[in-house]
Amino acid sequence: MRLFLPTQHDDIHAKVVARALEQKGHDVVLWYDTDLPQRATVSMSLAQDGTYDIELRGPEGPLDGPFDRVWWRRPTTAVLPEAMHAADLEFANQEWRWLLWGLRHCLAPQAFWVNPLEAALRAEHKALQLAIATQVGLDVPPTLISSDPARIRSFLGSHSGQTIYKAFRTSAWALEDGAAVSYTATVDEDNLPPNAVLSWVPGIYQPRIEKRHELRVTIIGRQLFVVQIDSQAHASSQVDWRAGVEGHTLTPARLEPSLERRCLALMDRLGLVFGCLDFMVTPDGRTVFLEVNQSGQFLWLEEQCPSLPVLDAFCRLLEEGTGLITARRPELRFSDFHDPALDRTIDEAHVRGDHGEAYSDHDDGVSEHESQHLAGNGPSPTRRDHP
Repeated sequence: MRLFLPTQHDDIHAKVVARALEQKGHDVVLWYDTDLPQRATVSMSLAQDGTYDIELRGPEGPLDGPFDRVWWRRPTTAVLPEAMHAADLEFANQEWRWLLWGLRHCLAPQAFWVNPLEAALRAEHKALQLAIATQVGLDVPPTLISSDPARIRSFLGSHSGQTIYKAFRTSAWALEDGAAVSYTATVDEDNLPPNAVLSWVPGIYQPRIEKRHELRVTIIGRQLFVVQIDSQAHASSQVDWRAGVEGHTLTPARLEPSLERRCLALMDRLGLVFGCLDFMVTPDGRTVFLEVNQSGQFLWLEEQCPSLPVLDAFCRLLEEGTGLITARRPELRFSDFHDPALDRTIDEAHVRGDHGEAYSDHDDGVSEHESQHLAGNGPSPTRRDHP
């Protein structure tokens, strides 16, 4: 097996999975889009049969295929040299984005992808997620997606108590003395901005629902790994557990069989072989769907709950090249392959970029130290100091 694995600085997942697969005799190519154009090159030669001969060269030398597996983990974009004239940057960035899109679609069309590219892009759309989740029978909160101030104010007025606002994608941006992160936030009519400002940016609005705890459901093939998150133990994490600064206790959990079936039906409808689903559990026992992240973090589950063999399951998904894998006795353990010093050494050979330029989400969006919380996706600006 030869795996193509786009990654970025501080991506623990890519390095751990690469080491685990290499120990089993597989070839793994770690590719940093950010090395372009300063430390890497791409060439695509069109052949008469309509395929491309693709040549990749990075700091280590040629990194060519063919590849029979692709994990589209953390694609980013080129980092242009500071010497470029500011007037040329927009054009150059545009050209690099289009080249990388072409590379993604032409690199390995016959390979097994995690996740299939078209399905991955489709699953990034939260409006579609919520619609399909409803169709497969998951409990989804009343939702308004809008930029119309009148509709937004009417929605807030029709739901007693507070409403929450979510962004379509987690974003982070620098401030003079730290950073802001778009976590989920509570809103009411008293703290909404003026209508003119409210109309500038669309958002996702849902009634705030009281929680007992939250669930993270990681699906790898047909295996479900479930943890209960004590998000209500600290004030900072009660609205969005990713914003918590105190840390969380994780407890392995199980879903009712009917809920497991609905989760797998959602994955099938979205065309995903891997995903991280978030739920809240209410005091009266409702399990309410929040979202699915098709490129979410998962090794933190095993780091905090060693009985959950997510690394082994994920590596087997790539090895076997099918989304139909089920449970087996694990052979690979996260603790055997986690090596932060080696990760830093690997990253030093590559150009650091802006992680906000990834093609997807949502990914988990915010570049935090993953071993603290290799977590999720999401919401509205919260200040976060640089570490």
